[in-house]
Amino acid sequence: HLILPLHEIQDGWEDDLRARKHPEASLGTTRRGIGPAYADRASRFGLRLGDLSRPDLVSERLELLYETKRHLPNLPPIDELNGRLREVGQYLAPHIRPVEPLLWTAIERGEGIVLEGAQSALLDLDFGTYPYVTSSHPTSAGALIGSGLPPQVIDDVIGVAKAYATRVGSGPFPTEVPGEAGERLQRLGGEFGATTGRPRRCGWLDFVLLRYAARINGFTSLALTKVDVLAGLAEVPVCVEYRLPDGSR
Repeated sequence: HLILPLHEIQDGWEDDLRARKHPEASLGTTRRGIGPAYADRASRFGLRLGDLSRPDLVSERLELLYETKRHLPNLPPIDELNGRLREVGQYLAPHIRPVEPLLWTAIERGEGIVLEGAQSALLDLDFGTYPYVTSSHPTSAGALIGSGLPPQVIDDVIGVAKAYATRVGSGPFPTEVPGEAGERLQRLGGEFGATTGRPRRCGWLDFVLLRYAARINGFTSLALTKVDVLAGLAEVPVCVEYRLPDGSR
């Protein structure tokens, strides 16, 4: 599915709306249009990459998409965007292919395939800290949905976690470390968002959340990274359980 300038405008407009109405509910999105593009995908208004090979279809769907965005400010002229999509379509047409058959053929040949996830399990749309989540499923199950591979071809699920915890933007963070200690982790770990450059919030490793991530993903092994960032600390706190307001654990 294509992320269009309309989606970027909508992303910023919606986040500004949240901030005005309920400042604590602002998600701090990247404003790259990802969420609105996923929303259009679910409501069947979206444009797919393969559609670019059919200019008439693109024009038709683009008109419908613009009808759903009338409330947004500063939309680019539809003719301008349509023309740009035609140019991009002509350039990409020789390279657009269904991915699934390529992967199936590789498996039949006995070749290895590595599916690399992005973001983190706790940002999953369904199993993460909603609404402070992404718009997709960055889990092992999501890798199957995104690739078209069936579950039985997966041999290993390697979990990757830092030796401390980080988070970009708003949302709950039980082990967050304020002040100098958190800034030290941020500085030594180079903890700045890859997309926005925003500083990441830092804290101690949370084994409660790590166990949860292991369960929903089915880790067969775990790679712990950035252990060297903790070098020089006399003690390294970790979280092993939560104590709830009623005293239970």
